[in-house]
Amino acid sequence: MTNLVEQAFDTEEFYRALGAERLEEYAVKTGLYNGIDNIDANILLSIVQYTCHSAHSVLEVGCGYGRIGQLFIQHPEIKYWGIELHKPFVDSFKSKVQDKGTVLHGNFLDYPFPFKKIECILFPWSAIGEFSSNLGQISALRRTRSLLLNGGRALFDIPRDVVNKFDGYEPGYFNIHEKYDLIAMELKYVTSHQYTTFTGRNREIIEISAK
Repeated sequence: MTNLVEQAFDTEEFYRALGAERLEEYAVKTGLYNGIDNIDANILLSIVQYTCHSAHSVLEVGCGYGRIGQLFIQHPEIKYWGIELHKPFVDSFKSKVQDKGTVLHGNFLDYPFPFKKIECILFPWSAIGEFSSNLGQISALRRTRSLLLNGGRALFDIPRDVVNKFDGYEPGYFNIHEKYDLIAMELKYVTSHQYTTFTGRNREIIEISAK
């Protein structure tokens, strides 16, 4: 089992019990996926392409079975990396994309990535909430800064109204404005990209840059 360093809870056990099929059903229920399009994936991709400008290398934290990553991999100008704690999801993702992307099994906080720096890091679908203690989220932010190029971007997708509660799972609260001294971590708040899911839930993608 992967060493869970400052992780919110045993995510491996949770996702092992959940499985990819039910996770996809939940994506439909929350309105991120309508059976054809992934609204969050499309918005994240547009931010990378048009806001981050030079972000041709992307790391997705908590890439799961590839619901979002598959879209990025379709764009040859983007070098995509994904990291995921739950190995069955990694295996499923790899089987879908073959050699087109790099999907890694491990913990974002302590994984020895093969690259030194990257241009954009994604925390989709409340992934930052799985580092639900203050210490865990601070560690995730510091790790993010250590991996980002100067001027690089980190994107955090979080709910604005309804928290993602599901079968006993509730991601930790994340409010970058209230909790953290970004300046001390050499990070800077840029903007919030707000959107509404297919089922009417309000979400936002917080954009942070590396100073």
